Amino acid sequence: MTLKKIYESFANREFWSIYELVAIIIGHNMKILKSFFFGLIFLTLKVYGQSPVDITFYLKNGQVSNAAKDFYNGKFRASDDDKTLSILDSLNTDNDLTRPFYIYLASKMMDKSDGALAEELANCCNEFMENNPDQAIEFLYSSEKIVDKKFIDNWALQIAGEFKIKCEGKEKNVYASLCSKR
Repeated sequence: MTLKKIYESFANREFWSIYELVAIIIGHNMKILKSFFFGLIFLTLKVYGQSPVDITFYLKNGQVSNAAKDFYNGKFRASDDDKTLSILDSLNTDNDLTRPFYIYLASKMMDKSDGALAEELANCCNEFMENNPDQAIEFLYSSEKIVDKKFIDNWALQIAGEFKIKCEGKEKNVYASLCSKR
């Protein structure tokens, strides 16, 4: 019922019961409450998503490791040392608010990794994508400025490389196994 119809109804009647007025008010308030409820759900999803926020949030956050902050600030280069591996381990943090920063740092490491670091990075990225595909995809397709579009290709190359290594010499078995799952 539109407000115009309600007004016309008021004008045509001399007496309204309290029940009729409450029903009209609740009816319109329910529409407002539904809109509010769905808006709240949408905002909640965005808060717990993996889209990154401004870098200063992470750099000031006490829950982000010093190793991660130091790597971001260029105080050390990524290698197969404990500091770098601790950053990669943090991809699996339970903290939804800081995880995007670790995804970002792993993405930055991909360009310059080689040797043992490249192997560990590929393994971590593959594992993260298998266990958290929605989080990785939301991050990689985020419209935030810090997310470089080359990150998508880098992640795809890391995962494809890891898949190639796992399947090397077993191509027929892998193909048969994939076909049997269909």
